[in-house]
Amino acid sequence: MKSSKEIWDVLKKRYTVANRASNFKLNKETYEIAQNGRSIGEYYTQSKVVLDELKNLNNFPIVTSVSTKMRSYFEAVKKQKEERRLFKFLNGLD
Repeated sequence: MKSSKEIWDVLKKRYTVANRASNFKLNKETYEIAQNGRSIGEYYTQSKVVLDELKNLNNFPIVTSVSTKMRSYFEAVKKQKEERRLFKFLNGLD
């Protein structure tokens, strides 16, 4: 019988590979989503669902203490991320 550590390592490896495949698929999908004559609401909903799934796959460690410089850096990264989402959305409009 395998130890719990060996089982954990196997599961971690399996789901890491699965997450990478899902991450690739969802990233590809974000560039393929387009309005294609649908209402903006339908297009927005489809975009949001895919981008939220992608966001859930990309978990970052929790940071408990943050300096002022780090806070500024995190805010800049967040702003860039929001801009990329906006640009992808605008690019898919009819």
